Amino acid sequence: MDRFIFFILCFAIIHLNYACYITNCPIGGKRNLQFDNNLRSHQCPRCGLTGQCFGPSICCTSLACRIGHQSDIRQCSMENRHVIPCEIKTPICSAVPNGRCAANGVCCGTESCQMDKNCIMVSNQESDSSREERLSQPEIILFE
Repeated sequence: MDRFIFFILCFAIIHLNYACYITNCPIGGKRNLQFDNNLRSHQCPRCGLTGQCFGPSICCTSLACRIGHQSDIRQCSMENRHVIPCEIKTPICSAVPNGRCAANGVCCGTESCQMDKNCIMVSNQESDSSREERLSQPEIILFE
């Protein structure tokens, strides 16, 4: 009986050492920090031929965004299963809450997209006058 109690106490002490007592404890506990960086920086799912998911039903390429298409919903809603949000590596924009530049002239959040002049992507070869022309004539179409 004494060995059984000793075994239980040892198990409890070892198990308590893995506990995390701070409010921002990483997934897997304190000792799992090397794996935490891998979990934190995963890319958002791909959709369509060359698109990237910006929300559960939003797929954007560099030319346009498609909202509410069945195949995009199937691919992009998989991100909802992850505990840690995916990382979109595009500039931040303010046309929608938590927005990121999605396509040329389009700012998207997880629920919607809006036109945004801050998201106009111009090549280095274009002059200022041609950039102003592009700003006045948006060529982006949002598909629903």
